[in-house]
Amino acid sequence: MADLEEALRIAQQTAEYADALQLGSLLLMSNGKQAIFRFKEMFPSKELWVDSRLTDNWMSSIDMFASCGVKQISILAGISNKMIQQFSSAAHSQGLSVSLDLIASQSPEQSVFDAQTLDVDSIIYRNPMLKDDAVSMVERWASVKGNTQLPIYIAGNMALDAIDAIKEMSPYGLIVGNLITNASNPIEIVQKVKKQLDE
Repeated sequence: MADLEEALRIAQQTAEYADALQLGSLLLMSNGKQAIFRFKEMFPSKELWVDSRLTDNWMSSIDMFASCGVKQISILAGISNKMIQQFSSAAHSQGLSVSLDLIASQSPEQSVFDAQTLDVDSIIYRNPMLKDDAVSMVERWASVKGNTQLPIYIAGNMALDAIDAIKEMSPYGLIVGNLITNASNPIEIVQKVKKQLDE
């Protein structure tokens, strides 16, 4: 979602159900730091995460995100381990947590295994989770989760009827973005997700 006003409207309706708010990469590209400042102003007690998906120019990005009050940023797993470790060290020196986003990984199992020695704080496991994809997701999940002790958040294009399968996988957390932002009634969807997770 690129529309800042629409993103803020949806967040106003649904923020009470979230532990943290994540600003997507498209929102950041379209609105820059203004998106962070507006979210920080509207939700001062919420932890802000940015779906930065950084691969280069990360030192300037780390400085910028830290100065805006962001708490967690992400870097793509498809770059070298040396760069990931340098990124993590620089982010930690600014008080930021780092998530390794597996969306660009050629081998998610190897990436999560390596992440344990690269000063990464958590993993973002993205999956284009559709209704018919639940079984393969569970099979892939076992090999990813079995290779790390780091917290793993599941994110991606998920269907409401897949939440139960995700819940059984016991991720550390769930990043629910498009399911809510693309809904005609975001509050109804977030309430359904919350109810399923609480059952």
